[in-house]
Amino acid sequence: MSGTAPGRSEEAGAEDDPFTAFSRTLRLVSNRHDVVAIRLVDAMEETLPDAGLLVLTDPETGREVAVDTGRARVRGRYDARA
Repeated sequence: MSGTAPGRSEEAGAEDDPFTAFSRTLRLVSNRHDVVAIRLVDAMEETLPDAGLLVLTDPETGREVAVDTGRARVRGRYDARA
């Protein structure tokens, strides 16, 4: 993104995690160019569906935990943190 383009240009970039080096790049580019940030939200990621018992694996540790998404309390705690 920080390369030069002849004349006027439009560029787009996407990033799942806003707290990455991508943010730094946008700040640097915004010193010389107009930058517009757009936040896209997937409603499916905001709530935990009632899918019954799920076994989730932590990709870093390999630790597995069973989560009963059929329980309203479990879904409520997830929704409060999302």
